[in-house]
Amino acid sequence: KGEVVWDYLIKTRVYGAIRLKNGNTLIASGSGKSIVEVTPEKKVVWEVKDQVPDTGIGLGWMTCLQELKNGNRIIGNCHAGDKNPQIFEITHDKKVVWEFDEWDLVGNGLACWQLLDGQQSALVRKKLAK
Repeated sequence: KGEVVWDYLIKTRVYGAIRLKNGNTLIASGSGKSIVEVTPEKKVVWEVKDQVPDTGIGLGWMTCLQELKNGNRIIGNCHAGDKNPQIFEITHDKKVVWEFDEWDLVGNGLACWQLLDGQQSALVRKKLAK
């Protein structure tokens, strides 16, 4: 029998959430078009909503999340249309590092993904090269 040890209300269909190295929780709001970082005390300390500032990147259905070793976040941006990336890396200062925008390859439905790094990435590239 499980016990709820922490919760936070988002008034949309949440798709994903991860515990960050700093102890906060990063939440992908699904249909809420936002990514929110919340402290254990339930204070919002970081948020991107509707559009990434100064980029023109519109947010769609916010899906998978990943925290990199350097603290940057990888964000899944499903159903955002053909003018927006499906995945992007963003810094804590809300600067976009890179974008994965392959509409012709994956269209509007790239909800789940996993970014591979280091040895994992090298092994996958080796397998794909065969």
